[in-house]
Amino acid sequence: MGLMAGVLLDVEPEDFVTSSSSASSAARAAASAGSRLRSALSGSTQMAGSDPAGLKWAAQYDQVAADAVRGLDSLETVLGQVSAGLAVTGLNYATADWLSAGHSGYAPGYSVPSLPGAICSSPPPSSAGGSRKSSIPGFEYVANFIGEMWPDGDTGKLHAAKSAWGSFADDLDSIRSGDITRIKSGLDGNHTPELPTIDSTITSIGTAAGKLADEARNLATACGKLATEIDHVHQQTEQVLNSLVEQLAATAAVGIGLTIFTAGLSDGAAALAGGGEIAAAVARILGFIAELGTNVARVVDDIAVSAGSIAKVAGISEQITIRVVTIAGKSVVTGVGGAFTNVGVQEIVDPGTDINAAAVQGFVGGAAFGVLADGARLAGTALGARDAAKAVETARVSDFKADIKSWSAARGSAGYKPYGDLGEKKWFKTYFQGFDSHGYAEWKWPDGWKGFLNGDSVPNQLQVGDRITRLSPVGRDGSFATDPGTAFEAMSLPPDRLAPNYVQTEYEVLKPLPPYVREGAIDPGFEQSGLGKQYFFPNKMKPLVNAGYLREAP
Repeated sequence: MGLMAGVLLDVEPEDFVTSSSSASSAARAAASAGSRLRSALSGSTQMAGSDPAGLKWAAQYDQVAADAVRGLDSLETVLGQVSAGLAVTGLNYATADWLSAGHSGYAPGYSVPSLPGAICSSPPPSSAGGSRKSSIPGFEYVANFIGEMWPDGDTGKLHAAKSAWGSFADDLDSIRSGDITRIKSGLDGNHTPELPTIDSTITSIGTAAGKLADEARNLATACGKLATEIDHVHQQTEQVLNSLVEQLAATAAVGIGLTIFTAGLSDGAAALAGGGEIAAAVARILGFIAELGTNVARVVDDIAVSAGSIAKVAGISEQITIRVVTIAGKSVVTGVGGAFTNVGVQEIVDPGTDINAAAVQGFVGGAAFGVLADGARLAGTALGARDAAKAVETARVSDFKADIKSWSAARGSAGYKPYGDLGEKKWFKTYFQGFDSHGYAEWKWPDGWKGFLNGDSVPNQLQVGDRITRLSPVGRDGSFATDPGTAFEAMSLPPDRLAPNYVQTEYEVLKPLPPYVREGAIDPGFEQSGLGKQYFFPNKMKPLVNAGYLREAP
């Protein structure tokens, strides 16, 4: 294939189909890895114990383990969608040649793919809980004194979970070095406008798979460390109780012997001696447990660090947009009602994209990956559709700009400049990415993970009585909050957040928040100053309100 809108093309459509097969293979491998992981973890219920240290470990582990499964679901979803995007790109290039040669319909030997739906698997069972029992001989002497402090986690289950997470990490490494690498290498030698975007997309997926593997190994380490700590306490306790049983037996024997000569008065003395020995044993065992608590707290902190990295992976399917848009025939069908006719392009939308978005993004090649590739002109028939759709889109954007001006004047602070020093036209070109299927603006957000400066965050330092503020649409939960009084410019938000349907809600902290709630400086974006402090709630804020950690301030 030759020139397209002034760009030199060197394309083998079959290569895109080959890469699509590699992406599909990677998606299937991810599904198999997830199935093996869930099967291996199915017996991990109540492995952490019901003691305070075990429950604390379980609360953090359960959250991160669930996020890891969501992360794999996200990888599987996006790999399946990338497979469809690559397939339709190959189809489009082959069909463009086919139409240019005077034929009609799709190029023979190619088929129209469909976008797979989002994968949503069940999380692993909760690791919290235990039997509060021990088979160590002599434990009955101290059980009532130690009570719920006894570390009753199941070390066999913990070691099995360690093995499961380790094998899962190995599976991810294999997928990354195998099929994901082949997705990119299959396109070597091709030169098209969308290839840099495809390359960037596949690189992001490979990086996400690598991060998930790293954090899976961290979870494996956490399971192994907890098992080691529990085993250590049990071994130390067994030594103490063996000694205690021997001492009690000796004390009882002495008491019996003395009774012969003291008319039974020595029985009380023997009982007192036994009580002292039990108290000493209990004190030593509680010391072992206290040391375990300190060591497990460090493991919990390590798991909390993993939470942020895994959350990045879990969001990758939301960060990558794939559209299935094909060329053929002489009509445009939106798939969402209504049609443009006699313009020489047929759009197959799956799911929910409208003709405006397809026209702005381009019909051939880059349509799948959101890159403008004016290939419809090569087929010689699509110019009318593109111009018609652009006219609709231009009017829509013009109204949106007028709204921004009105909102900024009504709710912005004195001196607020919605476009910074960039100017409206360049600002929109830099940050605005169109409208979604519900009519909401889509934006190019700052590069930092979850909006944190350089992607850096730490477990929150909020104290009981502190207050935080959330800005979100009326009636909607949110994942981000700031300190009260934070200037809008310091939040690095686009100006549509000044619309009347966005309101601020203040919350009071009732008890220390879990460490997976992160805090850090806000990455500057949208030509605003940023650098305010933000708090990120991976599971949104309402669950913590329901659990009694937060309440809406009066």
